[in-house]
Amino acid sequence: FLSIIEFRLKCPDLITVNIIISTIVRHPTMTYRKSFLSTTEYPLKELELISQELPVRSTLSVMDASNGHPESNITDHFSSLNFMKKEVHRLRDAVKQEREKYADISVQQVGDSVQPIPVTSPLYTFKSRKTLKSQSKIMCFDWSPDQRHIIAGGQNGSAYIWDGFTNQKELTIYTACQYVLACAYSPSTTLAVCGGLNRKCHIYSLNGGDSKNTISKPQKEIAVHDDYITNCTFFSSDQQLLTAGADRKIALWDLEREDPVQEFKGHSEIVMGLALNRSDPFSNFASCSSDQSVCLWDARSGKCVRRIYGPKVDINQVKFFPNGDALAYVTNDGNAHLFDLKADQEIMVLSKQSILFGASSLDFSKSGRILFVGYDDNTLRAWDTLKGDQLTVWYDHEERVSHVQMSPDYMALGTSSWDGTMKIWA
Repeated sequence: FLSIIEFRLKCPDLITVNIIISTIVRHPTMTYRKSFLSTTEYPLKELELISQELPVRSTLSVMDASNGHPESNITDHFSSLNFMKKEVHRLRDAVKQEREKYADISVQQVGDSVQPIPVTSPLYTFKSRKTLKSQSKIMCFDWSPDQRHIIAGGQNGSAYIWDGFTNQKELTIYTACQYVLACAYSPSTTLAVCGGLNRKCHIYSLNGGDSKNTISKPQKEIAVHDDYITNCTFFSSDQQLLTAGADRKIALWDLEREDPVQEFKGHSEIVMGLALNRSDPFSNFASCSSDQSVCLWDARSGKCVRRIYGPKVDINQVKFFPNGDALAYVTNDGNAHLFDLKADQEIMVLSKQSILFGASSLDFSKSGRILFVGYDDNTLRAWDTLKGDQLTVWYDHEERVSHVQMSPDYMALGTSSWDGTMKIWA
């Protein structure tokens, strides 16, 4: 067995560690080699620590092809690819433990000196003010930049434009999808995009409705993924669109072109969520996946500049903290995790033993002090991100909460559910 450990610089902040196991096989008529490759990525600043943690190369046997006698004894350390994968996980844990040594104080300890949210806070009078009803499950929605209208899509293949002030349905979009899994408003509010099981995104002009206030013909059709669309959002303008799918790919599109401007490849499972950084919406964004990781992407280079490994469960959604210095993500075990990008480590886990179902979506309040999380047990919960406490819980939905999103001015919160309703909270 011949083990080769290779360090290769992949991008400015990541180092790729390729661990190659080669087996030289002896045969009466020929000698050939079988190779196995195990690859992982680490932040560049962790390279020194990794190199210290790597085991010293013990005696490795290289079979002499001329006489078939090993030059030295074979050790069991590099005998299988499974061992190498375990070694990579061990190194990752060692990096995590080393990083935790510098966490001299916890967020909860800092939060002890901060006054709790008073009972006179508007949070405790927070309730559902409007209920918008659909004929099927609502899977997704998006607020219009005008802070009044909402687009929502669901199981029956249709998307609806709602007026949040009057509680009226203003426009119906009949899409080519049997299931609308993603929808979004454009920054100018003149376009809407819908995507779903047909693996395509359809762009609709909201100024082209007929006398019955319906739209059935898209203005443009793009984003042919190899599997269904899970997320789509306009990226900084009406001309750029960001899409993600179950084919593990993320793509940036120019609506004037047929092919994607940039493809982002780094996840090994379904991409579950996308999040734009409101403090810097033109250059970076985050994604989460069923591969149990969160990736931060540079939109200009198409590279994953940082990868955050979560717990060993699916990550369903990710959101940036309002100032862009941290992010939060929710998982299938019902927990919400806060990660500080400057400290490069997880700073808090928001959990409770009574929560038995997964968390599906989340969003921050304007200050970031409150985190709203929707769950598969039909509840909406509010958490204090400084103290780690659950502040309150609402039971207004009758089925799982599919999406949670604050309005652009942070004055209202929207939630959608499989019970066919969407609620506006204030």
